[in-house]
Amino acid sequence: MIICKSCHRVNYQPKHLDELSHELMKFHKKVGTKYFADSNTLKTFSQKIKYFRNKTKELIESCQYNTVYIDDGTNKICGFYCFRIKDGICYNPFIMKSESFRYDGVKLLKGATEGFGDMKKLGFNEIHTIIDRKDPERYLKFLHRFYNITVKMGDPIKVIFHI
Repeated sequence: MIICKSCHRVNYQPKHLDELSHELMKFHKKVGTKYFADSNTLKTFSQKIKYFRNKTKELIESCQYNTVYIDDGTNKICGFYCFRIKDGICYNPFIMKSESFRYDGVKLLKGATEGFGDMKKLGFNEIHTIIDRKDPERYLKFLHRFYNITVKMGDPIKVIFHI
């Protein structure tokens, strides 16, 4: 595992697609997202690569703001988030940290709050998302500890970040 000592954020560019889709594939393998659940039925690695590339591209195209974090030491993607604005509401359909990197807690929180700050500058006071993981309780504990959130239980679990 690589320790991320410093990183910078950039707007997503098409040159990031292959690496980002691979990172999302590793992330899905670890946390079991519902968004990529169809990949579990694919038999070959090449089928999975193609599936994740297409689903990642679909996700990127559905959002107006897509941000990639690049590790300064390796120049590799170490994080990603995206925001979709629809009917005057800001949604965060996906956020992930690379499974290849380890961060200190402060750096991890800084990345999310930078994106929230950008949305606040655009006039949003809330960011809506869903918990899309096979084990949502662990992630909810993390969110409750560090963010001002409202949770609506159900399938999917809906979370509102108050920024």
